[in-house]
Amino acid sequence: MMKKISTLLFILCIITFFWGVKNSWSFLHNPREIYINTTFNGADLYVSGEIKNKDSVIVTVIGSDKEEKFKLKGRVWGIFWMTVGHYRFEGAPSIYLMYLPKELSHISIKQFDQLNLGYKEIYNKVKISPAPKNKKELFNEFLKLKQKDRLYGIYKDKVEYSNINSEIKKYHTVIKLPSKILPGIYTIKVYEVSPDLRLVKVDRDNLNIKLTGFPAFISNMAYNHSLLYGILAVIIAILAGVFMGMVFKDRGGAH
Repeated sequence: MMKKISTLLFILCIITFFWGVKNSWSFLHNPREIYINTTFNGADLYVSGEIKNKDSVIVTVIGSDKEEKFKLKGRVWGIFWMTVGHYRFEGAPSIYLMYLPKELSHISIKQFDQLNLGYKEIYNKVKISPAPKNKKELFNEFLKLKQKDRLYGIYKDKVEYSNINSEIKKYHTVIKLPSKILPGIYTIKVYEVSPDLRLVKVDRDNLNIKLTGFPAFISNMAYNHSLLYGILAVIIAILAGVFMGMVFKDRGGAH
C-alpha cells in the first residue's frame, strides 16, 4: 500500500513539474545568458511567442532600479556654461528598452499613457532629490542622456507577426542590447494588449548577463582582492607613464 502511495505521489510531482514548466515559458528568448568579454560590443536578444490573433504585443527589457547621480548644466549670467545643480534619481531602471509592433507604433501619446507603460511608467515611480521646481523638465534631460547611451529607447515597427490564423499568431523581435549594459539580472516582459488598449496579460522571464574572461578577472580582483588590485593598478599606471615618456622622447618631445 505504501509503495503504491509513494509511486502515485512521485507521478503527481512529475506532472506538476512539467505543468509548471509549460506554463512559465509563455514566450522564448535566446540566448538565455549573455557574457560580457573584452571585445563585447552589445548583443542581439531574440524574443518570440504566441498571442491571440486579435491582440497586439509589446516586448520590453528592464534593468533593476539603480540610484543615478545627475549634474544639471546651465548658463550662469548668460555667459558661462557650468553645473547649476546636483540631483539624485531613485527608482529609475538601469535600462529600459521597449519594442512595439506596427499597429501600436502610431497611436497618440494619450492613448499610450492609458497603459501606463513607456517613460510614463518610469516617471511615475522615480524620485528626484532635492525636489526640483520642474520634475518633468529635469526628467526629460535625464532621458536624453540615457537615450544617447542607448540604455533607454522605445522602438517602433520592431515586432513582427507570422503564422496567423483565426485564433492565434506568432510574434518575434530582435532586441539590440547596448555595449554599455552592465552585468546583472534583467527582466523581459511581454504585454498582450487588446484592440481597445487594455492589458490582457503580462508574462515575464529573467535574462542573466555575466562577466567572463578578463573583465571577470578584473571585477573579481576589485571586489575580493582590493589591496592587490590597487597595487597592480599603480604598477600599470607607472608602466604606462614610462612607455609614453619613451615614445615622446624618441620623437624628439611633444609639440
